[in-house]
Amino acid sequence: MINKHPAVATLPKDASIVVAHDGRDPYPLAPPRGPAPAIQEADLRGHVAVWHPRDHCRKSGSLQKTPMTVTLTGIGDESVALNSASWRDSDGASALLLQSNVQREDLEALIRTGSANRCLLYNECLCESCTRGQDCLAQLCDAAISPDDQGPEMQLARSWIAVLGNERFQAESSLGYTTCDLRRRWWQSTGDGGSQQQALYEVPHGCEEHCHVLTIFGSTPKQRRNRHGSILGIPQVLRVERVENRAQEGGVVAGYLRSLERDLASQGLRLQPGLHTRWVFHGTQAVESILYSAEGFDPKLSRAGSVWGLGSYFARDAKYVYGSGFARSLPNGSNQILLCLLATGMSCLGDVQHTGLLPIRQGSHRYTTSVDSLSNPEFFITPSVGAAYPAYLITYRI
Repeated sequence: MINKHPAVATLPKDASIVVAHDGRDPYPLAPPRGPAPAIQEADLRGHVAVWHPRDHCRKSGSLQKTPMTVTLTGIGDESVALNSASWRDSDGASALLLQSNVQREDLEALIRTGSANRCLLYNECLCESCTRGQDCLAQLCDAAISPDDQGPEMQLARSWIAVLGNERFQAESSLGYTTCDLRRRWWQSTGDGGSQQQALYEVPHGCEEHCHVLTIFGSTPKQRRNRHGSILGIPQVLRVERVENRAQEGGVVAGYLRSLERDLASQGLRLQPGLHTRWVFHGTQAVESILYSAEGFDPKLSRAGSVWGLGSYFARDAKYVYGSGFARSLPNGSNQILLCLLATGMSCLGDVQHTGLLPIRQGSHRYTTSVDSLSNPEFFITPSVGAAYPAYLITYRI
């Protein structure tokens, strides 16, 4: 497991590698002992020098108690001063660090120099305030030593399942992780009623299917990055309805899953339901247009300036959707939320600059979804039509 030191240009082949790099990662400018090395102008371009004093640090004999940043623009008076061995703390260690402004595109290009499915880019901050106490380092170490046939990315994605807890995991597994599972296990319609056939079927209260949906709806993992809005009371589920839109499921949804399976196979991966597909929630006022149309979710309706890029947004937890005001409000005071089955495929970290096409993962193959966090994702964003199916409509009251 490494970060993107300025000297790293390519990754070794046939090795599992995790590149954990935040744009603010600093590097020692001078060795622990001895004179500082000469710095060439090419080494300084695109970097800043940040002096991180520890306890009592001295620069030319004067005490410094706060970090100081010097922008490096080339060889000159500033760089001469930076070469000085006086930039050391009280025990002689280097206090001057080089901070690299590495662009995301450069990190993604570096990852592609390694062996296929053997490299993982973790390009987000690892500080405690950002990880909220989650042991991300252990996750990344597990990813780095993952079996060769699994790879670091797949290992990290598996750790997302563990966050859900066993009760929710069992409920999701029982419902199924593909729309084919849903049709075989739960659907009532026969498919011979034409395009105008019934789409909503109420799930009987207390039955196995109903209990599984309520378990997923009420699940909120303890480890979460985003705070839910204030909620006045506990939601009472009034009705659960199964969505049996055969035109949508057998058209864009099934077609997308087949395309995703071929895409993964071209990258040397096997589509694994529950790992490349998952249960998520969506809140919208446009429920009917999603439930009854042949296309379902339309990523183009994403709001401009969305924090993780354009696409259809889904939340891992129902509590975020109804606690943040995204659920549909009905005239009688109740609310509605969609429980969806999303084909995530391979996920990358979201970015406001994502405008429809996600970064290239391997060869000409792109990532298929983006997330708010690579260690503990709570939001999944897809730019693709057919990636999500609105499996259940949940009506509740708070």
